[in-house]
Amino acid sequence: MFGSIKSFSGRGRRETIQVRMLLTTTLYYLKFITVLVAGVLLGRWYDQERKKLKAKGEPWQKSWATTPGILIIIIICILIVFRMVIRFSS
Repeated sequence: MFGSIKSFSGRGRRETIQVRMLLTTTLYYLKFITVLVAGVLLGRWYDQERKKLKAKGEPWQKSWATTPGILIIIIICILIVFRMVIRFSS
């Protein structure tokens, strides 16, 4: 009885493993793409703010005090801390 249910599904062990590998790979690339898109959006937002301040004649340092500038600084600090934790934990 159970053998007929298993064969009724139409998939063997090999096909199930291939589907899982495909889903895992797809999710990996999807995560990678979302990070890239977020980086591009943040970069464009920062560039727009920088251009506005440049048009007003403000100094270039002022662009880092805007919201996207602060987010970029925080992200860089987090990456540095992660790198240090990984390096010194071994």
